[in-house]
Formats: sequence, structure tokens, C-alpha cells
Amino acid sequence: MTTINDYLEKENVIIIRNYGTEIYNYMRAIENVGIPKDFLERHKINPDIRTKMVDWMIEVLSVYKCEQETFFLSVYIMDSYISRSPQLILTEDIHIIGLTSMFIASKFEDVIPIRMSSLVSKIGHDLFKR
Repeated sequence: MTTINDYLEKENVIIIRNYGTEIYNYMRAIENVGIPKDFLERHKINPDIRTKMVDWMIEVLSVYKCEQETFFLSVYIMDSYISRSPQLILTEDIHIIGLTSMFIASKFEDVIPIRMSSLVSKIGHDLFKR
């Protein structure tokens, strides 16, 4: 009797045989595409400030019992925004960028995401408006 696992194993072998090289080449091509190593140099944010922000994000997301993936996605969103922003980002902007990144990531990853009211009042200490 053939099981679903037998079927999936056979299907995987066929897919790898037919498309394995293309998949490998594609993954190698996109491996180096992403956030440049020197993405902070265009802005007024130094690596120490970013490190403090990342540490703070860990604290906040652990207090709110967010998924681990939420943290990683938050940092990726923040870094992506900074690297792609055409305008100069100042040190004082990092807090709102981090807050927004955590909010977006929480919407993607958490079953019960961080609420906007918590983000503004508790996490953001009422420094920002909705």
C-alpha cells in the first residue's frame, strides 16, 4: 500500500532531478542580494545606536511574548528601510523606525499581534502620535 509519504518522496526526487540545478543557481544568485554591509554610512546612525535599538527590540518583544521570528523580521524590516531610504535618517528617527518595524513584523508573525494602543502608549511612551 502506497502512503502519502511514499508519494511525496517520489515527487521530491522527480522535482530535484528536473529542477535541482535551476533552484540551486537561483538560490546562489539571490544569496548576495540584500542589505549592504555599509548601509548605515549614508545616515546619521552609527552601529552602536543600531545595536542598542536591536537590544531594546529584544527586550520589548520578549515582554510582549512575541515569536522569535517577529524579532528577526523586525530587525530585517528596520535595516531594509534604513538601507533603502533616500532621505537622511537621524539618530532620533531610529526609535520610530524600530517601533514601526516591530508592529509590522508582529502582524505577520504573531497569533495575537502587538496592538497599536500598546505600541503608542506603553512601548513608545506617548512620544509619537498614531
